[in-house]
Amino acid sequence: MIQCMDAQGHLTHKRRAMTDQELLMYTHRQQMRQMRDIEAQLMFNRMDRYGPWWW
Repeated sequence: MIQCMDAQGHLTHKRRAMTDQELLMYTHRQQMRQMRDIEAQLMFNRMDRYGPWWW
């Protein structure tokens, strides 16, 4: 079991640890989200530099 805390460090509740599969899926989702954020920023930068007609 994992003891969870809030932002102030107060203990809030316990939960079971993630399985290896759950951890792998969580990591994958985080990486995909990060890639989407980077792609969106690059697209914004291109539009800002070249204008919407660039597409």
